[in-house]
Amino acid sequence: MRRSLRDQGIRIATRMGATPNNFAETANGKPHATIGTARRPLPPPAGASAISERRLRDEARLLNLCCKWVQRAIDAGKPSQRTIERVARKMNGRRVRGGKRLRMSASTLRRCLWQWRKAGRAPAAWPFRYVTRHGEKLSAEVKQAFKRAASMPGCVSFKEAMHALNLKRGAAYSYQRLHRSLSVIERNALRRVHLARLELGRLEKRAAEVLR
Repeated sequence: MRRSLRDQGIRIATRMGATPNNFAETANGKPHATIGTARRPLPPPAGASAISERRLRDEARLLNLCCKWVQRAIDAGKPSQRTIERVARKMNGRRVRGGKRLRMSASTLRRCLWQWRKAGRAPAAWPFRYVTRHGEKLSAEVKQAFKRAASMPGCVSFKEAMHALNLKRGAAYSYQRLHRSLSVIERNALRRVHLARLELGRLEKRAAEVLR
């Protein structure tokens, strides 16, 4: 009778993932945690990868590619410094989504490689930062005032427009908040105006020196 009950217990434990040896060890007083197999992690919910991709910075894909190239070369026995410099020269100036270009140097790539390894060698090393410094968005009125200040005659940089706006309103808006409030098209258009004004100032200075 005892043997039949024991055989039934072994068969039940085997169905639960245990072996006869593990069942015998448990019966002798050893921990029950040895019975069964470890639970498999649940699969990520549908759409999780798409959400994570939307939260990455625009240049995350290119940075991940650069780090992969460097790591493969290092694993193959190539010098790390020369590899980093070569990849940085190759990827510098590549176009990124949003009309930007990738600014890459050897020191920047070395820092990105460290971040990439720390984040598990994935693009998640460069998430997009949604939270602003002050935790609130600028109003439409402030944005329009900043654009007017940046387009005023004599203004040659966004920092001058920031100082003029803060002085006029008695506020303390940061440069990053005001600069990010503009769209890419607005930034590029105002930057071209500022560069043209700087070039005109240089030409006027040269003409004044020649006419002396």
